[in-house]
Amino acid sequence: AATALLPGIGLLTYNELSNRRERTVEVHQQAAQAARNAAAELDRVLEGAKSLLIAVSALPTVVDLEPSSCSVSLQRIAASLQMTGAILVIDADRKLVCDSQGNPAGVDFSERSYVNEGLLADGDSLVVGNFTVSKLTGNAVLPVAVALQRNGKTIGVVATAIRLDWLQARMTERNLAGGERVTLADREGVILAQAPPVGVPIGARVPDPLLAKLEALEAGTLETSDPVDGGQILAYRPVSSQMPVFVSAGISASDAFH
Repeated sequence: AATALLPGIGLLTYNELSNRRERTVEVHQQAAQAARNAAAELDRVLEGAKSLLIAVSALPTVVDLEPSSCSVSLQRIAASLQMTGAILVIDADRKLVCDSQGNPAGVDFSERSYVNEGLLADGDSLVVGNFTVSKLTGNAVLPVAVALQRNGKTIGVVATAIRLDWLQARMTERNLAGGERVTLADREGVILAQAPPVGVPIGARVPDPLLAKLEALEAGTLETSDPVDGGQILAYRPVSSQMPVFVSAGISASDAFH
């Protein structure tokens, strides 16, 4: 009698394995789509920041590098913005000329990579920095900058900083994740935002499996194991010239297969 049951048991096992393989493909596709959605939303944020900075760089008071009138103009613009803590104009000597918060001119920004890169960029390029604690506001931010030009010559940079608490709130309220956990990180693997927010703080490093994918040649997915929560299916979009922020989306394996 037991022997007679073997074909049926084999068929059930085959069906179970086949269903799990199909579900695994579906979950990998779901995670990849969530990562694409998050990258598209981040791209909209960066494009908005770029448009702001290009508009500011065309103001006569900014191009003239005149601290007092420049500061008044920036304060007026920044008053209506939520995503940024400050707008800065920095000269070719990497010194602050003016900002939207009335800080004194002369603060040195020579150690900030986004300033140095901005001075070398063309007029249409947005330079995106790494996780930074603003020396003017003390906020955790993602700095971005464009070259400031006069008569075709670069004379400084115009920069702003996307507040990471604002970025995390935006990614969360857009409900991009659904059942996934979306993570944004800079080029060094430092977490900029997570949606929904979890215990890992902004400013921490992404897990090792993702750290190894920061500069992968193309987007992909991977699976991790964990004896506690069963691991995750993770989709990632590596840092590139088109998207200078690392994006990942993870789905709990225990949720996916139960």
